[in-house]
Amino acid sequence: EIKGSLDDYQGQATFNNRSKGWEGIQGKAMFRGTLDSLNITNLEAAWLDGSVKGPLKIAWREGVTVQGKLQAQKLNPVVLSPEWKGELNLKLDGKFMSHPAGAAEAAFKVELLESRFSGKALRGELEGSWKEDLLNIARLRLSGQGFDLHAKGTLQERLSLEGKVSDLSGLIPGGGGDIGATGWLCFRDNLLSGMMTAEGKGLFIEGFKAGDIRAELSLKEYGREAAPLVHLEAKAGSVKAGSLDIPSLVFKVSGRPASHRAQFAVRLKEGTIQGELAGAYQDDGWKGALEKMAVRDGRGPWNLQAPAPITFSSRRVQVSTLDLRSGGGERVVAGADMNLNPLSGSFQAEWQNVDLARANPWTGRGHLSGRASGSASIAAK
Repeated sequence: EIKGSLDDYQGQATFNNRSKGWEGIQGKAMFRGTLDSLNITNLEAAWLDGSVKGPLKIAWREGVTVQGKLQAQKLNPVVLSPEWKGELNLKLDGKFMSHPAGAAEAAFKVELLESRFSGKALRGELEGSWKEDLLNIARLRLSGQGFDLHAKGTLQERLSLEGKVSDLSGLIPGGGGDIGATGWLCFRDNLLSGMMTAEGKGLFIEGFKAGDIRAELSLKEYGREAAPLVHLEAKAGSVKAGSLDIPSLVFKVSGRPASHRAQFAVRLKEGTIQGELAGAYQDDGWKGALEKMAVRDGRGPWNLQAPAPITFSSRRVQVSTLDLRSGGGERVVAGADMNLNPLSGSFQAEWQNVDLARANPWTGRGHLSGRASGSASIAAK
């Protein structure tokens, strides 16, 4: 319904898109306009199982300008993705300008009111602008139970990030401890690069505890047609996994998904374990080899005699011919081929001239002696 002249008209309109996805929207709008602009004085719409309302103004005398202040309530993100359960409430204040002889630009401010996402309470705000193909974030804050995230900067140059988790149980039920992280991101020429440093203290999650953890991650040249170059170095101290105490643990990996190398070092009360792996992610799993491994305790070292091929995926684990020998003439050879769901497969091991006293620090009783040889084979169907 429209009344008036082309240079001064007013009216109201209804709209209805019955699509089941995010495109589905129904509502009405009151408007007033001229030959150069359209002023939607009141927009009321049902979208994502919630509501959107507020004024909008569109002008087109020199280029196109769209400006509005909208408020959305009780939006259901499940409509966008089945895993995104929650309820979102927000305010949006924005302006978009497209100039006849120049690039488009925009300014926006979003306030995330008390909301829930994946069962967690959320609040936040985002303020920024787009100009000369640069996205500038003046302020980004996202907070919830036990965590707080901040960001600021220009994405194509350097977007600084800072986050803190003061209560891990707010994100992971049954967990505990605190984590702090700082870093940056840069997205330029369709390639993503960045770096992140995280530190945690007093962490525990379902039988795993760590007194302290520090990790550094760098990412270079990740794009739609470019595999990322990744470097990760993680260190943990005072680790307890079940009944196993690990005073220190170090893990490093460098390379691209299709070709990378990793090193690990584990210090136990009974000795140390060090090793190197090389491999690649392919066919929904990892395939490579344990190239080096040295195990040292109070009775002498063990060393891997040849690279041991390893294949690992969510369905299957294969370890071929893990051959360890000591300087004292001891030898252990093992291999496994296991299907994980349902659990089935086989395990074989053979040992020769093994000094039984090596087990005493692990048992805590200290009475084994002598040497043993033998073999074992287990099959599960």
